[in-house]
Amino acid sequence: MKDQLKKVFLRSWSPAEKGLLLADVLLSGVLLGWLTSPFRKLTAGNAAEFFVRAVDEDDEDDEIDDDDNENTIEIEIEKQ
Repeated sequence: MKDQLKKVFLRSWSPAEKGLLLADVLLSGVLLGWLTSPFRKLTAGNAAEFFVRAVDEDDEDDEIDDDDNENTIEIEIEKQ
């Protein structure tokens, strides 16, 4: 079987056969990418969510200060 495969790939190829092989490889890559894209989206989404959580954990002190300022009321009193 190995020798037969060598014969197929070592023989001279016509331009039409080369074009069909190139189209086959290209379309196989597109199909494979389309089938595996949901898994990559989940992985990328989880990685992005992990990164956002890590950044938010670092900024918790800043958010607490901002929250305190939002709950306070400032009153200006003018002297007459």
